[in-house]
Amino acid sequence: MLLSGCTSPTRVITKTETLYVLPPIGLVVPCYKPTLTATTPSELPIDTLKLKSALRECAQYVDDYLNWRKLQDE
Repeated sequence: MLLSGCTSPTRVITKTETLYVLPPIGLVVPCYKPTLTATTPSELPIDTLKLKSALRECAQYVDDYLNWRKLQDE
């Protein structure tokens, strides 16, 4: 009969590996960045400025993601 408590301790080896799970390439596409052509202040309400700002921010996030994705594929 073997006494398992008398054996040398088990050595635990831990290996950490980073696994990137990327969404399909067609799922994220660049945002459309419209140019506004208003010629008078009454044609350019404050909401339009907010919209442009939101689109610019969205486009930056997507551009950053697409650049990161391109680096991961290399």
